[in-house]
Amino acid sequence: MTPVILCGGIGSRLWPLSRTQYPKQYLNLLDEELSLFQQTIKRLHQSHSLQNLICLTNENHRFIVAHQLAEIGVHAHIILEPSARNTTAAIAMACEFVLRNEEIDNNLLVLPSDHYIENILTFNQAIGQAERVAEEGYIVTFGVQPTCPETGYGYIQCTEPLSKKMPQEVLKIDRFVEKPDNKKAKLYMEQGNYFWNAGIFMFDAKVMLGELKKYIPNVVKQVSDAIAEGVRDLDFFRLGKTFNQVEDISIDYAVMEHTEKGALIPFRAGWSDVGSFNMMMDFYPKDSDNNTLIGEAVTVDSSNNFVYSKTRLVSLLGMENMVVVDTRDSVLVTTKDRTQDVGKIVSYLKQIDNDKAHVQPQSYRPWGWYEVLIESETFKVKRIHVYPQAKLSLQKHRYRSEHWVVVNGTATVTCDEKTFQLHTNQSTFIPLGSVHRLANDQDQDLQIIEIQNGTYLGEDDIVRIEDIYRRD
Repeated sequence: MTPVILCGGIGSRLWPLSRTQYPKQYLNLLDEELSLFQQTIKRLHQSHSLQNLICLTNENHRFIVAHQLAEIGVHAHIILEPSARNTTAAIAMACEFVLRNEEIDNNLLVLPSDHYIENILTFNQAIGQAERVAEEGYIVTFGVQPTCPETGYGYIQCTEPLSKKMPQEVLKIDRFVEKPDNKKAKLYMEQGNYFWNAGIFMFDAKVMLGELKKYIPNVVKQVSDAIAEGVRDLDFFRLGKTFNQVEDISIDYAVMEHTEKGALIPFRAGWSDVGSFNMMMDFYPKDSDNNTLIGEAVTVDSSNNFVYSKTRLVSLLGMENMVVVDTRDSVLVTTKDRTQDVGKIVSYLKQIDNDKAHVQPQSYRPWGWYEVLIESETFKVKRIHVYPQAKLSLQKHRYRSEHWVVVNGTATVTCDEKTFQLHTNQSTFIPLGSVHRLANDQDQDLQIIEIQNGTYLGEDDIVRIEDIYRRD
């Protein structure tokens, strides 16, 4: 079996935690140690080989994916899409990719990177059953047995077993249903033959490619061309620009609603797509007034609230059914019944060209990340975090000088002809125009405080002389 992890999506309903440049799948939302992406891989790793794991992502997230894979000791084929083109393009590309590589198993398990599954044993049992069904030429999707009338999920209706040759619990797909209103969701629960659409698939690549050619042949041709145009870049495979022409359509619309080879395997394993703050709060304990408080928060005469704050104290007085999410640069305040609409704020921020729809307070780079602490016209203070065995580009600046103070770890500093080490509580000065580099040659993280002074402090004031990450 070849797992294919879909790493796209921006999780707009979880703004301001999730943003375009660092979306929810890479955040430690439900686990202090692992992101949702890492949890997805770890749960597979318990009972399946990840020798030919495939991760589909994009230019902005490529180094995030590589770093998070390295953190859990897993290697993968990381394929970069030049633009987001939905699940049909991604699945067609995965099929073409494995069929061009004889060492990779054709039986694909395609799943999103941002879901939570509590009962891993039950889930893996469902995967094992799906493998057997896929071997008979079916395209298997996974339906979660509903536990409540949820309006945030799509549904799949099934009324009868797939065939007499298959176990009775393997079902024939009748239709796919969009996210319902509350009245319809309650009706689906009562009828008992509707399942939440988990967006997880199992199939033979040749079978799926045949159906794609049957129902949407242009996508197959364009994806094939994009792979032929593709190039290797470090540990990544970049698809060609023809991929940008592929129709933006989900696999449900393109294939699953039409094919006669569809099958559904139900499972109940504590599944969630963690798609809204209402869903997120289900994973945290509540106080005696049914408040969910994450981080530093207090409530007085308040009940049924959700508060998330990791940066400062948030206090609620006389509030009910509220959602308050506080980050370093943005605050969200809404009611619990509107959490499915948080994406509308992201859309509005994009409309008015506000970069907080996209950018986190921490800006991530292949070597680590930095955070601006203070900024004015003539000086800027940053916290810079460098991963073990990583280094910034050899560079110089036209308009600014820099002071570096090591606050954790050991820095290897190059400044013009000199290379030397700085330990915790030591500092150095980088004059304007000096050719310099910051590196971490150790096996622990490095953090420094950087103070910039100059007439221009923009991030584009970098002249790269040498860069191991091949950035311009």
